[in-house]
Amino acid sequence: MAASLIALIPMIPGLRPGRRRTADPRRPWTIAHASRFAIPRVLSALVLGPITVAGGVFPLALGGTAALVSPALAREPYTAPPIPVDVSADSPAAARQKAIDEGQVKALRALLQSMVPAGDQARLPPVDAARADAMVVDFSLDNERTTAKRYLATITVRFNAAKVDQLLSQTGVARVRPRETPVLILPVYQAAPSAAPLLWEDTNPWGATWAHATGLKEGLVPLVLALGDIEDVGIIDGKRALGGDKTAASRLAARNGAPDAVIVHVQGAPETGLTVTLRGVGVFTDLKPFTVAAGPKAFETALAKVRTTLEESWKTLSTQPAPPSGGGHARDSAGRSPAQPAAKVDPRRRGRPAGNRLA
Repeated sequence: MAASLIALIPMIPGLRPGRRRTADPRRPWTIAHASRFAIPRVLSALVLGPITVAGGVFPLALGGTAALVSPALAREPYTAPPIPVDVSADSPAAARQKAIDEGQVKALRALLQSMVPAGDQARLPPVDAARADAMVVDFSLDNERTTAKRYLATITVRFNAAKVDQLLSQTGVARVRPRETPVLILPVYQAAPSAAPLLWEDTNPWGATWAHATGLKEGLVPLVLALGDIEDVGIIDGKRALGGDKTAASRLAARNGAPDAVIVHVQGAPETGLTVTLRGVGVFTDLKPFTVAAGPKAFETALAKVRTTLEESWKTLSTQPAPPSGGGHARDSAGRSPAQPAAKVDPRRRGRPAGNRLA
């Protein structure tokens, strides 16, 4: 019976099993608090009968053939930015639990900050462990390392969307809905003003930084890279991108399932510092250039600043009051005006990895 119940879990909207990836596969999977595992409340309801959720008590069939789930659970959860944790305690188990508690608080703060304009962040409500824990849907732990009294990892937490919306609504803070469709990034690189601009070439270190980045589709503004096949290369090259060929950039974006694109031009080197210029094609306009100081992680720092710049721009474009029920909003959260159709994607390209480069 347990196997059949577990098989039903992926069929329940908005519920996903928790993920725990660890460097040592011999270490057992443990659940410190059942309430923090991805699905125990719903699973226990399937076994025991009625379940109490926000909005009422609903009877669930023991066999799993029919179940009524609260609308709050049916919505896709909000995913907070990954949070690094480094905690010491009397034992590894105590350090791990403390890291989870602190990580959930930091994750909720980061999520709330990402959803409101910078000028409103001081008005955000305080977050403590109890408030964060009550909103957690599930979490994952990556890059875990443990010593006798220390625990290090990266925690990624997903929060109940309806509860987060309600919290912001009660506070009266304007909020931003995450953009639904991605923005295509075109990473153009020049080592010096006289150097040839690189886009698809394997010798493009700026492009390689984007190709190796993780979590591009997460956050307030999901990002995507072009596949980089022969058709993409035929649409635009580094020189045309640097010249701001918006027609070609738009064609490339549409081919890769993005209604908008941003040409991100980097000039310089990690040893001397970088100058970063962003040119939006679509809804993103007036993106300010910036510089990055010299350092071995200059490209990674520039990438993070590009993401922050786009998120702040998106907040300006789509700020709205937060409805308690997560209802409608003035601007299309996909990043389109009401009259702008969704970008069409060749179905053969779905699921193919982005960021491949031609030799």
